[in-house]
Amino acid sequence: MAPEHWRWVLAYLMAPLAMIAIVRAYLYFKHGQNESPFKGESLLFNIGAGLLLLLLWPLIVPAILVDQKFKVADRLSAPRISQRQCKSEHLTGSVVVPEAEASAKVVDPLHRVPDLPFGHLNTAWLSFIRQKEIGYRLHSFAIPAKSGISMRGYAWVRLGSVKGEFIYEWSD
Repeated sequence: MAPEHWRWVLAYLMAPLAMIAIVRAYLYFKHGQNESPFKGESLLFNIGAGLLLLLLWPLIVPAILVDQKFKVADRLSAPRISQRQCKSEHLTGSVVVPEAEASAKVVDPLHRVPDLPFGHLNTAWLSFIRQKEIGYRLHSFAIPAKSGISMRGYAWVRLGSVKGEFIYEWSD
């Protein structure tokens, strides 16, 4: 092998080792010098992980790039559907947030559902509540089953126009 080829082989072998050293140094300083972040790892695990990284590191970068390309392509090619399924004719009445949360308490005797308004949907509900802007009023809505799907939920309404919706119940 020509001398310049050895430099490339050396760079190929040293790149993952340098990455491991950098990550370990970062973790060491992040966790402090008194506490070791590597307590549960055995020497055999470290050698195996190092060998695997040594052999496969050139495949990781193209795999990440291809994965990102497909994610972007999926987002661009996805059919755009109407953001709002609730129309003004589906609105059933005005409510206030505490009233909506009180009526949405889930009572589960087995405690599989969190004791929060809308249960597992509570994070989505809180996100919906944060969308409120000046002039928005909370309304409940019910969409009757026309194509086999019915929905119930809450919508932010301003000047008779639906600005955001939260669907908590639907059926096929």
